[in-house]
Amino acid sequence: MKQEKLRGLKLSLCDRLILHNNPPGWNWRSNIPDYYNLWIALSGPGKMWINDELIPFSAGTAILLYPNDSVYAERLDSAGMRNIGLHFRCINEPTNKRGLQAFKLHPIQLRRLSLIHEMARYLSEVPVSQQEEANDWATKIFHVFARDWLLGPEDPRDQIIRAQVERIKERPYQSFPTEELAKEAGLSLSQYRRRFAKLTQTQPRTFSILQRLETAKRLLLESTLNIDQIAQALGFNDTPFFSRQFRKKTGMSPSEFRAQNREDSV
Repeated sequence: MKQEKLRGLKLSLCDRLILHNNPPGWNWRSNIPDYYNLWIALSGPGKMWINDELIPFSAGTAILLYPNDSVYAERLDSAGMRNIGLHFRCINEPTNKRGLQAFKLHPIQLRRLSLIHEMARYLSEVPVSQQEEANDWATKIFHVFARDWLLGPEDPRDQIIRAQVERIKERPYQSFPTEELAKEAGLSLSQYRRRFAKLTQTQPRTFSILQRLETAKRLLLESTLNIDQIAQALGFNDTPFFSRQFRKKTGMSPSEFRAQNREDSV
C-alpha cells in the first residue's frame, strides 16, 4: 500500500473516551460495531484474539480493529491495563475503506508511543463542542500509526530501548544503570548510548533525571511533601544535587517553583 492512498483520509470520531485505565485482572470482550478501533497498548504484556487469531501485545503494540471483528483480550499479569481506543468512521468512503484493508491483522510496535500518548491525551481534553478539531487530531494520530506501519519492522535492539524508555517514564523513582540497560539490549556501552540518543535526543542518565524532575514538579504542586522527601522519593539521595538539577531545568529552585505556581493557581 502506498502512502498516497491515505492522504485523503479523514476520521470522524464515534467516542471521545480515548484513554482507558483498566483495573487489575483486566480482560475485554467485544463485537466491534460499525466503526473502526485503532487500539494501542500503553502497558502489557497480554494476549488478544481477533476472530480467533491470537495476537500477543506489549506496551506500544498497535492494531486496527475492523467493524464486526470479534475480540477478546486479557492482561497476562495481575496489574491494571492502560490503552488508547480511537473509535472512528471514515469520511470519503469507499476509497478510504480500500486503503484501510492493508492494515487488517497486521499489529505493529509503535516507534512513537510517547508522541501518540501525548496526542491522545490532548485529544481527550478537546471540548465536545469542537468536534472538527477532535476529528483533525484523531486523523493525525492515525497517520503517525500508518507511517510506522509503512516503515516496517524496527530493529529489535531499538524496540528494547523504546520499551526501556517507557519503563523509565513509568518508574522515575527507580535507578536504571546505563550498563545494565545496555546489557539488556545486547549492545556495548558506546553503541547503546548512541542508539538511545538517536531515539530520545538525549543520553540515558540525562533522560532519567528529566523524568524525575517532571515528576518532582507534579509532586511540588499536588502533594504536601517537603523538598527533602520529594528528593528521596525520586531517588535523589543528595537534596542539594536535586535542587541544582531542578534549577538548571526550570530556572528556579523547587521551593520557588512551588510558591510561584501555587500563587498562580489561586
